[in-house]
Amino acid sequence: MYDIKALYEAESIEHAVKLLAEHPEAQIIAGGSDVLVQMREGKRAGKELVSIYGLDEMRGVSFEADGAIRIGSLTSFSHITRDPIIKEHINVLGEAVDMVGGPQIRNISAIHYEPETMYFFTAKGKDFCRQLLSDGRVQILGYTKYKEMIRLSAKAKPVSESEQEKWIDTIFAEQPYLSNVYPGDT
Repeated sequence: MYDIKALYEAESIEHAVKLLAEHPEAQIIAGGSDVLVQMREGKRAGKELVSIYGLDEMRGVSFEADGAIRIGSLTSFSHITRDPIIKEHINVLGEAVDMVGGPQIRNISAIHYEPETMYFFTAKGKDFCRQLLSDGRVQILGYTKYKEMIRLSAKAKPVSESEQEKWIDTIFAEQPYLSNVYPGDT
C-alpha cells in the first residue's frame, strides 16, 4: 500500500540531525497523515522517512526570555486552540488553526467500533463535530484486504453525557497516541 524505502525513528533532536546527515535524501515526517496520503497516491513513493513524532521537546507553547511566544513545531492544532497563553495573547491563532490541514487531520481523530455501533471521537469545536451534530448523516468508505470496497451509510447521534467518559476511555486505551493529540482533560 505504501512504498516506503525506510522509516527511521529519531530519539532526540540531535539523533534526527544525525539521521538526516546519514540519509540526505530522507524526508522528515511528524504525524504523517498528509505524507502517507501523498505516498499512497505515488507522489512520494520510495522515499526514506525520518520520524520526529516522538520528540516531546518540540511540543508546547511557552514564553521566551525576551517575551516572545514560542510554539513548538510538533504542537498539535488542538493544543494551540486550548493553550492559555494563546487564548490570552493571540486568540485569533487558536481560532484559525482548526481551519487548516487535510480533512483527515481536521475531522475525525479516531473511530471505535462495536458489533452494532461505531463511535467517532473528535474535538467538539471541529467543523466535523458541528456538521455531524447538525445533520447526522455519515458515510464511510473503506477497502478490505482483498481490495473490495465497503460503504457504510448511517445516521449519527451524540453519545449521552453519562456514556461519553466510558467511550473516551475505551478509545484512548485502544489508541494511546491520542493522549499526545488531546493531553489532559480536553
